[in-house]
Amino acid sequence: MQNKVFHLVLGPLLYALVYNVLPTSFSFEMRISAGTVAWMLAWWLTEVVPMAITALLPILIFSATKILTIEACYKGYSDRFVFLFLGGFLLSLAFEKCGLHRVLAKKILNKSGNSNRSVLFGFMITTYIISMWISNTATAIMMMPLAAGVIHLFPKDPNFHRNLILGIAYSASIGGMATLMGSPPNAAAAGILSSNFGVEVSFLTWLKWGLPFSLALLFIGYFLLSRHMPKSFRSQISIEHELNLDQNKLSYIQKRTLGIFIAVCFCWIFQSGLSVYFGEWFNDTAIALIFATLLFVSFKNEPLLKWEDTSQLPWGILLMFGGGLTMASGLKESGWMSWLGHFFTDWQHGQWNLLVLVIAISILLTALMSNLAMVAVFIPIVAQIATELHYPILSLAIPVALASSCDFMFPMSTPPNAIAYSSGHVSAPQMFKIGLLVNVAAFIVLIAWMTLMS
Repeated sequence: MQNKVFHLVLGPLLYALVYNVLPTSFSFEMRISAGTVAWMLAWWLTEVVPMAITALLPILIFSATKILTIEACYKGYSDRFVFLFLGGFLLSLAFEKCGLHRVLAKKILNKSGNSNRSVLFGFMITTYIISMWISNTATAIMMMPLAAGVIHLFPKDPNFHRNLILGIAYSASIGGMATLMGSPPNAAAAGILSSNFGVEVSFLTWLKWGLPFSLALLFIGYFLLSRHMPKSFRSQISIEHELNLDQNKLSYIQKRTLGIFIAVCFCWIFQSGLSVYFGEWFNDTAIALIFATLLFVSFKNEPLLKWEDTSQLPWGILLMFGGGLTMASGLKESGWMSWLGHFFTDWQHGQWNLLVLVIAISILLTALMSNLAMVAVFIPIVAQIATELHYPILSLAIPVALASSCDFMFPMSTPPNAIAYSSGHVSAPQMFKIGLLVNVAAFIVLIAWMTLMS
């Protein structure tokens, strides 16, 4: 109880401390916004109140101190990228409700073979593919029960038990890097760049940067998990019995859900061409909302989703989006972005050295705080630095967003890690030991890929 009270008071105390410690050469608005960031980070790190509630602080502080107008404070919470993720969440909910993830697990076991290594790879590649299109948290939640059902097929292989759970968690995070809606920080970064810097990041643009990097990291992750795992084979039990499936073909509901899923992916990929025909309104968000609406429309049978089903949606993440966008707007309006940009104006060490520094700081920060919070704080800073130094904004901003998902060491750093830890098959020291290697690999590969892209 004492710790909780301390953590609760810590946020306002840090706010006051930062405000008073910063010299008077910094404007009133700069000191207020910096204190707000310190307060939010303290509550985000300790989670003394729900993170979604912490994300509401910019509304209260920035409007009260007139750093932002009241209308501007609320604008971030209705940003189009908030609705992009809402559409993605609804699609993932329909995917899970009709049981397509179980059908997919059956396909994995049918195709992956009988060895522990092949089953590990099958689950990792499947988790990766699913996580490209729905949130990494939802993907991990969907796949973990299937992994638990498969683990008993290798009763004498504890290394496989641990590595399968870690493989799913890591693949969910890695797959989320590949697409714009795969992970919350991706859409948050795109929203900040669009709102504050006029840089539009389309689905295809993100795919070009994120897909090759995430694929390389996926195979490295598999190698690191399987390299010391003695080969063993699963017992021959009916796959239908393992996953509580029968041998019937896809149901009408499953076919309809799959059809909508394929259609929305097609439209996302070819959005730039389709928008020429339909108009500028036909963007990634509009596509997500159009097909999400179809989930609630009845045809032959009941709709794929009912409104009651939406109680399972992670509504708090949408508020966190809004809080991150509003905090970024407050930092910009108060003058911090310009100050930091001028601070780096005389940077004499070249773009590559700056890239290495930015990636290193990003991976360090995402280990200490929520990846969404890290993006909200750091993306505006590096974008302003790139502007001042006349570097391409995406060459520094995209690495920050990708690095925000590169924390594989700590259970509470990302939701997939927390879900893996809660399974009971992996300890915190085990996660740290393996995750550190994956983190180092991510650091090296991200630098190499961003160097090629620059």
